[in-house]
Amino acid sequence: MSNAADLEIYVGSVDYFWEGEWRPTDPEPPLPEGLTITRFRIIGVDDRQTNQKKIRSWRDRMTTELDGWLSAPLDWDETDPRHAVATPGSKCWMALMYWAAYAEFSEEPPAAVGDVDLAQQDPIFCRLQQLPASPRFVQILQSIDYWLPASFDTVLDSTGPGGDIACIGSSPVLLEQLKALNDETWKADRATIQAWSDAGRPADEKLESQARYAFAEFLSAAQFSCDHRLPMIYYLDKSALWPKSGA
Repeated sequence: MSNAADLEIYVGSVDYFWEGEWRPTDPEPPLPEGLTITRFRIIGVDDRQTNQKKIRSWRDRMTTELDGWLSAPLDWDETDPRHAVATPGSKCWMALMYWAAYAEFSEEPPAAVGDVDLAQQDPIFCRLQQLPASPRFVQILQSIDYWLPASFDTVLDSTGPGGDIACIGSSPVLLEQLKALNDETWKADRATIQAWSDAGRPADEKLESQARYAFAEFLSAAQFSCDHRLPMIYYLDKSALWPKSGA
């Protein structure tokens, strides 16, 4: 697996997410002296209006589908240019899911993550499925595609704004569950959590250090979502799962 961030969490307007300008690009080789290249992407008024219509329609549909869970209709500012990107990576995210799964049963997790593709075959996840009610850390444990900036205590099986099959969660509830997980296990203060994020993805194979990094990244993303009332979106860059040819 390459060192590129294969799994990212975008926080911001859906329209800006679709534009793709938030994604970092590989640096290009220097050009000969005196030569410049200007690149720009044209997004027509009709395209933007179509996107906005899709997003508004989806937001209204989510309000309807979550009826009974919401205290007010879903609403966020799609013109807000602010956005943030967390980069937990798939392996560290799986470590965090492991950590939360074992915390659910107050048991000691394994020392290492192991193969990401095989991790969810671990018996601990089968035990979670046999619980009579949703796990306490369901917003962490379930693979969610969109976390919306409103409190609702469920995970909705639905579709995204582009018609994609999607699981819909709540960023305020995710934030609460992340804080509860920390209170039960690490009991880390804000400075310590920030240090986990600043250190970057750990190079070792220890489950706990990888879970700590993913936790710090998710906590930051969820806090930004709640502070600015903007959705969170899961993004898997499949091109980063394998090294580039010639690398």
